[in-house]
Amino acid sequence: MARNKQIRVNESDLSALKTARDEIDDSLALGAVARLGAMQLLNEDSNGDIEVGF
Repeated sequence: MARNKQIRVNESDLSALKTARDEIDDSLALGAVARLGAMQLLNEDSNGDIEVGF
């Protein structure tokens, strides 16, 4: 079952997502890139390297 959720991001975050996507694979959906980034941040946070706030 696919999830179809919409999220809102500001213009600078959207630009950062597009840049990251282009560096990885420009055919990826922006949501997939955002998910990968969030997973990386959470992984780093669990190692005590950074603090993530939601």
